[in-house]
Amino acid sequence: MYVYDVEYYCGNKPADVVFLLDTSNSIWGPDFTRQLAFVNNVISMFKIASNVTRVGITTFSSQVHREFYLNSYFSKDSMRSRVSSIRQTHGYHTNTGLAIWHMRHRMFSPRRGSRPDVAKIGIVLTDGQSSSIGKTLMEAKRTKRKKITMFAIGIGSNINERELQGIASSPSSEYVFKVDGYSALDAIKNSLAVRTCRGDNRR
Repeated sequence: MYVYDVEYYCGNKPADVVFLLDTSNSIWGPDFTRQLAFVNNVISMFKIASNVTRVGITTFSSQVHREFYLNSYFSKDSMRSRVSSIRQTHGYHTNTGLAIWHMRHRMFSPRRGSRPDVAKIGIVLTDGQSSSIGKTLMEAKRTKRKKITMFAIGIGSNINERELQGIASSPSSEYVFKVDGYSALDAIKNSLAVRTCRGDNRR
């Protein structure tokens, strides 16, 4: 299938991009695999290199698990292979607030590959509302104050739209995506990749 060249639209603008992936028990195994495929499709549309786009990934349910940091992989093939190997950790809670805290303090850290004066992008994927909406919104607000642009992707019918809007940067029409299910993620990959490339640090 043809995918237009997002690198052309991005102008190879440098960015540090961190994905937060929901791995809670509410996600059916094949859907978790579809989530990973979506992430790999988006990665494929970036120019991955130490001086261009860097990507890190954290998974979350009751606990948070760092999968890899921004300075772990600078090869697109090795990064995509690592994404495909991510395992669903499960958990009865959706601790989105802790995941956002971890992203701000651990993932966007100079020691872990975050660069000064480079656009910082957080992309949160979830199929339901968090266990503590108040904590999630507070952590998202603190993160956006650090000039980290936030995207929120809600999947399925159990999402909380108010929470998604609170996680995302403004305007929500640009930074919130909602899809009916994991099979529909493919339909938003182009739009997400292009908007991520803008890296304008809106709050």
